[in-house]
Amino acid sequence: MRLPPVTQKFAFVFGLIAGLVALLVSSFFLVFPRFDLPETLVLRGGAAELARGQYLFDAVATCSHCHTQASYFSRFGSWTDGELLRAITAGVDRQGQALHYEMPYRDYAHFFRDDAEAVVLAVKEISMRSSGTQDPVVGGSESYSLWSRLVSRVLPRPAKLEHRARQGDPDFVLARLSENSSVNRGNYLATVARCFQCHKLDEVKTYAAWTEVAFVARFRQPLTSPTGENNKIKKSLPLAKSMPWPGYQKMTDADLKSIYHATLERAKSL
Repeated sequence: MRLPPVTQKFAFVFGLIAGLVALLVSSFFLVFPRFDLPETLVLRGGAAELARGQYLFDAVATCSHCHTQASYFSRFGSWTDGELLRAITAGVDRQGQALHYEMPYRDYAHFFRDDAEAVVLAVKEISMRSSGTQDPVVGGSESYSLWSRLVSRVLPRPAKLEHRARQGDPDFVLARLSENSSVNRGNYLATVARCFQCHKLDEVKTYAAWTEVAFVARFRQPLTSPTGENNKIKKSLPLAKSMPWPGYQKMTDADLKSIYHATLERAKSL
């Protein structure tokens, strides 16, 4: 039986739209997430590199602020060094699936290569210590909303890790790669530690009014202001909980001072 012309037209348009939607959806899943193959790496750092990685893991990247159970890391025992490096800095797991967007890999992509590799060594060390422990189910992808999974799929991109410039290297004169400047070092640490992502312009100006001693002391006594008075962090428990104080408290005075000077410099440019 021949369908009426109006019905035929409707069926044609509906089929065309359905086909376009199917094409867009399939293209989305083919294109995203964007990633490179993991590097072929076999890292063999010594005690100094491992200590550096553990420091960055705990105090700067503050990984344990979210990954609170050491047994979580037992899953990484079979991962290659290249797969771990890609996950940390590019946001893709060993199967090429996107990590949740709350994982700050976009900030960790600013790690110098030697620092990123040191963090991989730290993760491997924790993984070995956790071997044989029960690996709890921690926020698997099935617990995320469809919207979260779609957003997470779009964000990953290959990381281009820079090598730390050394004195004598041709590019040592580039300020952005030099750690001679406390400001440059502070900007590097603040980027990886995500300081300026949360603390916006008005707060930066406030902190720039503090002395260097008061700024460092703020991290040694996380719930009191430098003057001993209550401030908005103590009054705002959600903010106090979101700020990874236990990790940042482990930063050295030298690193905190560098972040302070970077904060001063940023305030001058506002």
